[in-house]
Amino acid sequence: MLSPDYNARLWNNGARLVLITFAIAAAFFIKDLKNVSISSGDSSLWLPEGTRDSKILQNFTHKFGVEDMLLVSWEGCRFDDPKLQALANHLTEKDKALAEAEGRPGFFKVVITYEDTRDQIWPGALSESEVDQKVHEQLKGFLIGSDLETGVIVFEGTAYCAAHREEAFEFVDRHTTAFLGSDIEPKYAGPLFLSVCASKETRRTLVIVTPIVAMVSLIVALVLLRNLVMALLSFIVSGMAALMSMAAIHYGGKDLGDMLAVVPSLAQLLAMSNAVHFINYYSEDWLRHKDETRAWRYSLNVGLLPTLAAALTTIVGFAALSTSNLGVAVDFALYGSIGVFCAALTVILVVPSVLILFRPKVKEPLPFEKHFIEFLMLLSNRYRRHVAIGMTVFLIVCGTGLSRLQSDVRLETFFPEKSEFRQHYDWFLNHFGSPQVSEVIVSFPEGMREVRAVERFELIQDLTREIAALDDEYAVFSASIFAAGAPDLIVDGKPAPNFPNEFIYTKVLGELRKSDWIKVDNNREYWRISVRHPPSANPKDSKFFSHIKPLLERAEARLDPRPEITLTGAYKLFSDAQDGLLTQLLRTFLYAFVIITPIIIIFLRCFNLGLIAILGNLFPLVVFFGLMGWAGQRIDIATMMIAAVAFGIAVDDTVHFLTWLGRGFNREHELGKSIRFAFENSAGAILQTTLIISIGMMAFLLSNFKPSVRFATFSSTVLLIALIGDLIFLPALIRCLNLKSMPFQIKLSMNPVATFGRYLIGITTYLADLGKFAVTSFYTLSTSKPRIKLCCEQAVSIGLQSQLLIIVTGIFTGAVFAAQMYFAFSGYGLGTTVGAVVSITVCRELAPVLTGLMISGRVGTAMVAQIGGMKSSQQVDALKCMGVDPVEYLVVPRLTGMLISSPILNVIAMGCGIISSQYIAVYLFKVPSEWYSYQTWINTNIPDMIIGITKGVFFGVIVVLVACHQGLRTPGGTDGIGKAIKSSVVATALIVVIMNLFLSLALNLFFPLHLKNY
Repeated sequence: MLSPDYNARLWNNGARLVLITFAIAAAFFIKDLKNVSISSGDSSLWLPEGTRDSKILQNFTHKFGVEDMLLVSWEGCRFDDPKLQALANHLTEKDKALAEAEGRPGFFKVVITYEDTRDQIWPGALSESEVDQKVHEQLKGFLIGSDLETGVIVFEGTAYCAAHREEAFEFVDRHTTAFLGSDIEPKYAGPLFLSVCASKETRRTLVIVTPIVAMVSLIVALVLLRNLVMALLSFIVSGMAALMSMAAIHYGGKDLGDMLAVVPSLAQLLAMSNAVHFINYYSEDWLRHKDETRAWRYSLNVGLLPTLAAALTTIVGFAALSTSNLGVAVDFALYGSIGVFCAALTVILVVPSVLILFRPKVKEPLPFEKHFIEFLMLLSNRYRRHVAIGMTVFLIVCGTGLSRLQSDVRLETFFPEKSEFRQHYDWFLNHFGSPQVSEVIVSFPEGMREVRAVERFELIQDLTREIAALDDEYAVFSASIFAAGAPDLIVDGKPAPNFPNEFIYTKVLGELRKSDWIKVDNNREYWRISVRHPPSANPKDSKFFSHIKPLLERAEARLDPRPEITLTGAYKLFSDAQDGLLTQLLRTFLYAFVIITPIIIIFLRCFNLGLIAILGNLFPLVVFFGLMGWAGQRIDIATMMIAAVAFGIAVDDTVHFLTWLGRGFNREHELGKSIRFAFENSAGAILQTTLIISIGMMAFLLSNFKPSVRFATFSSTVLLIALIGDLIFLPALIRCLNLKSMPFQIKLSMNPVATFGRYLIGITTYLADLGKFAVTSFYTLSTSKPRIKLCCEQAVSIGLQSQLLIIVTGIFTGAVFAAQMYFAFSGYGLGTTVGAVVSITVCRELAPVLTGLMISGRVGTAMVAQIGGMKSSQQVDALKCMGVDPVEYLVVPRLTGMLISSPILNVIAMGCGIISSQYIAVYLFKVPSEWYSYQTWINTNIPDMIIGITKGVFFGVIVVLVACHQGLRTPGGTDGIGKAIKSSVVATALIVVIMNLFLSLALNLFFPLHLKNY
């Protein structure tokens, strides 16, 4: 028994070790912050993945090489302004010179202006004025503004530009400003400018807003906790959680941008919330008993399980969000889960350590907290029926508003109207036209080569005109503009109205295939038609999407064979994302609900109470989104994320409240008193954490990146509504339920860390004892005289009598593995390679592992029963009295029998697995027998069998040692033998599957895997 002083020193030293470790980690993370990459605006993350339209867009980008684009203009800039072409030439020369000086690619692959494009157009027999008129019509909205006056320079970036967007934009802005002078302010638009603006706002959020969030949270914590040590504790813990989540994003290879910029602050506030709960548990017990040691032990005991359960439910909420097909949502879900884990880990380790070492004094709660809690108890107790009925009706009314929800995924709405991006965007929208582009791709199959090229030009020309005729605001640009005079092309100085197809291919198509408007790939010809059209809050119902579909269908029917015409572009995918946004909102919420509900029910061990708890957490989400629907507010991606995330966060406080409710019921045995007990012990902490998170996150209002602002403000709103649900609606429902018994009771040691330590020490002691037993057994095996008869009996029992079990296991394992591999590989045309994969996997992994587990179940249990029975009947003691070593008599023969039998059994398992896999593949899936045998023969080598046999012998030895060791330490009685058998099977299985990994890594160093003709 350890003395109290020794126990105290042990806890103090452990706490110091934890704090020193976290301090070193924090210093390391802070030092590495300079390497964190901050970027944003990658629109591909906001597009749905895996859909047919997304694949079409990827195919389009691959063929036409579309990279980042930047549009540059200024107030009063005309398309024929000499400055426009001079600036383009100046920037092109500067870009080329800088690229050569630094030995890298340039920022821009092409710089397009009106003058350059006009010179490339085929005028045919048209006069110069007629050409200018056609050019102006065709270039309207692309290089000439919708007012037919404003000019623009279009920069198409390279892959290097896409990787260095801010550097590229700074280069253009610096040289453009110097070239134009201080009196002219350049205007920018395009994806590159969007990315740069988003990155600036992300950096501003991290550098300016996040520290403000931290300071506001610290001030609120200081006001509510009224203790500097506790306020600083919550502040430091939250800062450490934010650093750890930021480091996870950095080491995960992601840029700290878009929604990921919210993750550090989210982890920070969640850590502060859980820290406040721990601190309140400490405060409650200190105010009762005035004993610091008891107080920190009590806070650790009470707060550990609810904190873990709350973290688990929040991570489940993020996991539900990961089912989205939007890349930004998936990344946010993954790193948000890591942030929650970092927050929980920091709180569980750091908060108790600080309380152990500093043991702060506690003040009575503020009067307003007491009065507010009394008011809430009055509502949920005396007026419980009115509250329950009224809020249920309110919940139903809000629920009907869910059907009125509409979504909006326009990227321009991510910035406020007074931001730099929106000012430039609105200027381009008013002077130049919409920067929103959709792409129409006309694909001519190989058979279309027999159709006259002029007919293809006519189809593109007519389709271009028809799209432009849909609306005056549409600007359409295609390859047809480069052959505006094609029907009257000049041949030898004379008009040639009936020129041959070969001339078109030579003179027109040959030139256009060098551009970004016609591409040839796999004998198919792809023509690109770009359409600039105004953005819409609801693209699905816009005139563009409603009118263009029948127009494209009519165009397809004009030629035979029919061309394939598809509509693509980021705007199209944004429309798809909007269509699926509400569906994803419902789906992610349902996933979270379906997964979290059983967790809560299992935690509470009460079905009715679990459903009421979930209903209380449904309340804030249904109310929030229902009111948004009734108010006509559109939801965006940031709002969608709230459904899963806020649901998980809201469960945190519910878990803490119900924990105290259960404790109160086990203490008072009366529901009304239990609810009062829960209010007295948890309502203050719930109120404080909600206020700290809500007020702290409201500092994000200073950000100009609206997804961050919306996520923060909407989350704060949902949490405030959740406060009503947790402390008014939920208690009222529970009170109306009038439970006569509370079937759950949380039982934890007053020292959970010591409990964990005891388990760890027990496992370490067992492994050390087993290792000592193994050394003794092998030493006895090498020095003792072999007992031939006993060894042969064990070899027969282990090997011969286990053959049928191993044969059946090998046959069906090889067969099912071959079937699954064929299902997976046949879709890629790799069905004939099944033999190589199955044979290698069976030899190296499946045969030794499954043989070891089967022997453990059949032979290991028998050994434990035999030796355990001898131990219980004192036969082992009798052997010792007769001078016979029990290890020599009982263990060595079994070990020898296993060393003889296990290689044979593993070879049998390998052969049965390979033969059955070949039978399934050849006779069921019709894989050619010769090819299957050839692949198996050349890829299955002696080293593969050596690895399998080595593993098999090792696992067989483990079975014998664990079984004999467990049998020799079996306590008396049949119950003891049963427990010994169970422990033996569990220990053997765990050691086998764990050691298999390390053996595979070690043996692969000596016998690496090599596949031939695969």
